[in-house]
Amino acid sequence: MNFISNLLLETTFFDAYNHATSLLTREDVNVSDRSENSAIHKATLKNHLWVLRLLVAQGANVNAKNKHQQTALHIAVNNAYLQIVQFLLKSGADVNAKNAEDDTVLFIAIKTLKDETNVLPHLSVEQQETSQLFCDDLKKIIELLINSTTIDLTLFNKKGLNCLHYTIKLGNEFAFNKIIEKNWSLLSVLDSRGYSTLHHAVENKRIDIVQHLLKAKQRENFDMQSMSPLHCAIFTDNLSAAELLVSNGADCNARQRM
Repeated sequence: MNFISNLLLETTFFDAYNHATSLLTREDVNVSDRSENSAIHKATLKNHLWVLRLLVAQGANVNAKNKHQQTALHIAVNNAYLQIVQFLLKSGADVNAKNAEDDTVLFIAIKTLKDETNVLPHLSVEQQETSQLFCDDLKKIIELLINSTTIDLTLFNKKGLNCLHYTIKLGNEFAFNKIIEKNWSLLSVLDSRGYSTLHHAVENKRIDIVQHLLKAKQRENFDMQSMSPLHCAIFTDNLSAAELLVSNGADCNARQRM
């Protein structure tokens, strides 16, 4: 990588719009560093929207990936940069792009929101205000992604989970509700182990989601493989879920199929 190329990458990360403008007339906008981060990755990481617009206008690849297989959209979502997410989506960013773990940007948004929500109660009042704004932007991002006309909610990551399984595992009820509003049929999709959505809710002690699934008539013998949700509840010492399953008709005498 020559001097001008390196200067462009550093400019998009540290400096102002005018410096990037002068360099872009002379250099490939898709040049990348040793970590395979292109200028579009670095501008996104620093939340430089105007530089990002300039890069895209000059032909930068919005779907370029770094060595972790992250696109600029992965980075923007992880940092809850709402305006940049909106811009990238309008500029043709692939909403189904996967990183090295085969996580799409929706997976990233689901996890980031849950992590921030868990931390929020332990922050100072001032920090809580900032954290709440971060969460609010993440919720808007999740809605943007789910409502994208090109999103594929059926994709699995390397752990054999689709976005709904992953949402239930983490207990992200906001994302759970938005996903099933968009695609109700995902409730009946099994993961790579043959576990249903109800299995995941029971295994991870997501009682509110268990109740929702039971109302949706997801019973213990629906699309199961070897261990029923009731067996799963007992195995994970989840008494509340076991009681809820039994009260909704789970067979206490059913045997686990080997």
